[in-house]
Amino acid sequence: MTHMQAFHALGAREVGVWAIAACIALTGLACGGDDAAPSTAVVPGDDAATDSSAAAAAPEAATDAAKPDAASEPVSLTAYDDGAPQAGLSVVFHAADGAVLAVETTGADGKATSTAAGVAMVTVLRADQSLITIFDVEPKDALFVGSAQVLGKSAGTINVTAPTPVTNSTDYAVDVATSSKIVTDITVGAQMDLKAANLLTGEGASVLAWSRDKDQVPYSYAYATGIQPGDAGVTPAILGAWSADWISLIVRLKQAPMSAATVAASIAPVSAGLAYYDLNPWQVSAPAMQVNMFQFGVPALFGDLLEYTVAASYGVQGDGTDSVLVKRIKERPTEVDVDMKSELLPGVQGVAADTATPARPKMTWGQDAALSAADGVLVEAQWAQSGASRRWVGLAAANHPEGLTFPKLPDALAQSGPDASSTFGRFIVTFVEADFLEDYRALRLDYGPAVLETPLPKGPLAVRFTTGAKKP
Repeated sequence: MTHMQAFHALGAREVGVWAIAACIALTGLACGGDDAAPSTAVVPGDDAATDSSAAAAAPEAATDAAKPDAASEPVSLTAYDDGAPQAGLSVVFHAADGAVLAVETTGADGKATSTAAGVAMVTVLRADQSLITIFDVEPKDALFVGSAQVLGKSAGTINVTAPTPVTNSTDYAVDVATSSKIVTDITVGAQMDLKAANLLTGEGASVLAWSRDKDQVPYSYAYATGIQPGDAGVTPAILGAWSADWISLIVRLKQAPMSAATVAASIAPVSAGLAYYDLNPWQVSAPAMQVNMFQFGVPALFGDLLEYTVAASYGVQGDGTDSVLVKRIKERPTEVDVDMKSELLPGVQGVAADTATPARPKMTWGQDAALSAADGVLVEAQWAQSGASRRWVGLAAANHPEGLTFPKLPDALAQSGPDASSTFGRFIVTFVEADFLEDYRALRLDYGPAVLETPLPKGPLAVRFTTGAKKP
């Protein structure tokens, strides 16, 4: 979870991810890599918190909590990078108060396991030196970080052509959802690199192209589906006939929050599980008293679902709160009504951080009943260390109104966390709620901290998330 031309420069689109792109565009969050999603780690206790361990740490750097007399149910964590298990990473298993129970190292299968009693949080130090903590862990949990699916790997190159050009067209946009390109001669074609995400559903890749006039306004479109790139060389992908069969679709945003600086919407056809947002960039306006209306052109013949994204942004970019709804529908309506008051999560207010103990920063925020009922919360603390940018990401159950204190790291890994010489940056809190998640257990076991960077299930479905941030 990507969307809209406004997001394409962010790079998330390259692996076909979804809603995280909206979060980045609206809040200015930095993301990239399997676990770059803004994360909110919340502790199972007033001040319980967690952190991650370092890849090069020695096993004896282990514990500041007494070892239990008897083993408990094992808890494991597997680390992936675009489907590949990551060996040699240090994994810290914490008690509910953030104390260290054990330190293990991931094996060739990317997995580290502990049988220590009372494990409530697990932290891993990634190869990029980022820390990731999963909170509210239960016995027998088989956790993971990163993407177990191969998404970003190259899946081959196709050359997209049309048998005939469109009269009076200035150029053509060619979109495969993970990347797009503008060409002037569609009969010569556009070479497009596919990613593994293009083939994730097993249906083959899809490509959508549209002709544009001198003002870059789309006129007609053509597409091809079921494309299977070859193992070597360039695979031809020949578009079908050009069509001017468009659906004029109006999105109405009702009860827009008057405290929002802007509201926005976009819509895209979905094919082979991926949304094609290049055709309809964001439309943005200041919130009206009653209804904000946006009009889009949707190809009538391409795709099996429609996906629309609406957002309310508070404050200036990167400073404030943004609430986003991503929804996939089977129908091809001419009108979509969104009640922003009931369909979007409320904003995250009052994000604050206490860094008096820099190795264990504490994050707090305002939280109402609607946020407490979400599927989970992600937090992220950012800091600079010796000129390098660092971050600590966490995933937790949503009902943590007293906030989060990050956990203690073992001495041998302490250099991987913040300290008195660190310069703290932004602190970010993101609540997530999705139709395909039953609860926090499903979130932490089936999606993990990279939930906002994972391709959406096919749908129909809806995902809501809301982000608040504190600047330095």
